[in-house]
Amino acid sequence: MLAQWIKLGVGILAIWVGTIAWAAPGTDKQAPTITGQKLGFMSSNPVTFQQLLSKKEVMPQPVWGYLNMPKITGKQKVAVVVMMPGAGGLAPWYAKYVKSLNEQGIATFQVDSFTPRGMGGVASNQAQLPVPMLVADAYSALQYLAKEPNIDTHKIAIMGWSLGGLVSITTAFADLNEAVLNNRVRFAAHIAFYPACNLSYPNERLDGAPWLYLHGGADDYTQPADCLNLIAKLRNSVVINAVLYPQAQHAFDNPRPVEWLPDVQNPKNCHGVIAKDWEIAEQTTGAPINTLADYQKVYAGCMLRGAHLGFNKPASEDAAWQVTHFLQHYLLNSNSLNHKTD
Repeated sequence: MLAQWIKLGVGILAIWVGTIAWAAPGTDKQAPTITGQKLGFMSSNPVTFQQLLSKKEVMPQPVWGYLNMPKITGKQKVAVVVMMPGAGGLAPWYAKYVKSLNEQGIATFQVDSFTPRGMGGVASNQAQLPVPMLVADAYSALQYLAKEPNIDTHKIAIMGWSLGGLVSITTAFADLNEAVLNNRVRFAAHIAFYPACNLSYPNERLDGAPWLYLHGGADDYTQPADCLNLIAKLRNSVVINAVLYPQAQHAFDNPRPVEWLPDVQNPKNCHGVIAKDWEIAEQTTGAPINTLADYQKVYAGCMLRGAHLGFNKPASEDAAWQVTHFLQHYLLNSNSLNHKTD
């Protein structure tokens, strides 16, 4: 592969050194619908992390996902990857990951946090769906899948894109695992494609599972610098494999030409600080965020508009390779982790 691996604490930083070429997507038509077995499960609607931790004053929320299984025999148990989409919601092009993972013997579960809440996507108004709700959905999917007879409870990973990448990172924090899951089960690996790393977490206590972080260096939507700063803080807490593609834009694995989208909310200037009790406040003003109205007010003051999104063939191909080998090493070839179970 055209990557140079550089040691970063106990993790790895890979910097692309090959020639980057911009490429338009292929001409094959994408499937118009999300395929897989539609399975419903119960989540919740916490507006704040404190509500997520305490499980108080939260309304239950039906959610569903799409399960795609590899070929199995009898009572065989397989690994599974929980897929958390970006702010635009589930997209047909995620199918390439479903196909690839299924061919490797790994099931996939695409979580739809949007349609059950009456939303088609939140890219233009992200205050509608706060991160704690998405984290609740991810943990609820984890708990649901852990009870499925053909799923290996100890080999459930999470992979997210953009907003979903932020969810993948946030679910790694031990405070949340202990309070929400009671340490009965946890994600075995975390993969984050071009996440927004604009939350300052209260500590460096993680669940111990390895990370794979993939980002375009030219991303003007979610800032790579924020993520690299976060990785530097956490590099002694967990194994982190970080790959930066210098010339790639946001959504470099989405097979659409690079274009400027003027209406998307850009979180470049929005940063949240999470206190020790997991109360969140806006970094610049210190304004607490406790309600949906608070999110709207804060985002109105800090969100920008517009970003570049689109395909970069070399980055997309290498990212697919990175995902394959990361999961082979840390999910398929790893020994079962010592989780507590009922």
